[in-house]
Amino acid sequence: ALAAKDNNIPFYVAAPSSTLSLHETVKDVTIEQRDSTEVSNVLGILQKLGPN
Repeated sequence: ALAAKDNNIPFYVAAPSSTLSLHETVKDVTIEQRDSTEVSNVLGILQKLGPN
């Protein structure tokens, strides 16, 4: 999205309306802690992509 903005290219998001809640505030958002291997490992690749 940021690259599109920098290059004056329209960026559209296709998501179900249930994904968005216009009634919540930042205080209501829960930060979910996930296992770091979800972003550092890729299925089928034996080499780790991150520092973990």
